[in-house]
Amino acid sequence: MEGIVALAMEKKAPYGITIGAVPGTVETWCADLPRDCHLLYFDVLPDAARAEHYWRNLTEKTSVAEEDFYDVSPHEAIRMFLSLKEYQEAKAGKPQEPESEELSQEQKNLAEGERLLDLAQEYDSGNLKVIKDPKRAFALYKQSAELGFPPAFLYLSWCYSNGDGVKKDLNVALQWAYKCIEPDVPKSIRLWGFAQVAECFRDAEMRGEAEETWRRCFVEMGQEFIEENSTAIHVISSYGSLVSRNELSAVHPKSITVAFPAAVVLIRKKAEGRELSTVEKTNIYWLKVNSPS
Repeated sequence: MEGIVALAMEKKAPYGITIGAVPGTVETWCADLPRDCHLLYFDVLPDAARAEHYWRNLTEKTSVAEEDFYDVSPHEAIRMFLSLKEYQEAKAGKPQEPESEELSQEQKNLAEGERLLDLAQEYDSGNLKVIKDPKRAFALYKQSAELGFPPAFLYLSWCYSNGDGVKKDLNVALQWAYKCIEPDVPKSIRLWGFAQVAECFRDAEMRGEAEETWRRCFVEMGQEFIEENSTAIHVISSYGSLVSRNELSAVHPKSITVAFPAAVVLIRKKAEGRELSTVEKTNIYWLKVNSPS
């Protein structure tokens, strides 16, 4: 019996992510979900056992489990989306090559890039297996990025802009951030790339360039993607924080404000168990005032 592996996101805040691998059809899986969801991606596999194996390979790299809903961190949502989409957006329009059991050099590079990124994140945060080592993490992010793995472009840019494991260098940070927003990079990475390009300009006290980057971000990403993509809400929250503190001028189109209420929910959820900071309160107030009436 055929099996499917699928990724879905709640249509309403807090935009939780769920992933499943089951026998049968994707229509049946969607119908059985306890919440109203957008189907982000699914793949039909020859049998249920293979679908289960595919799912376990993916969930071993994240903190999610089957059939539950999770408010995942941005890098987890990005990785799940990229793992399932298998760079379909990047490959859109390219002629289909004959199937081959042997991986192309590009596929090998991407697979190795993903492995290095996983290892870099372990050294970045530290765990029971490795001691936190920012310099080692940086070196691994750099190796991954040089193999052409798009998420690593973003992490490497963050390292250079924050001075994590390497001397701070906004010019190099900007170069890697620009690689994130190239047209063949998946949208989830491009969105964070625009935010990082803008942050590099803001850090360099180039406010006009930062605002123009945000303006371009909203135009190129579009209302539908920003409204329905869970990782986009994190970016909207960051934008609101800057504008509410007058570190940037508001440059968003009115259509984007439909995502503001979800950003408010996200900020409150992150603050569960503690009092909201002054910055968070200011951000929430600005987002509410500018939300659709």
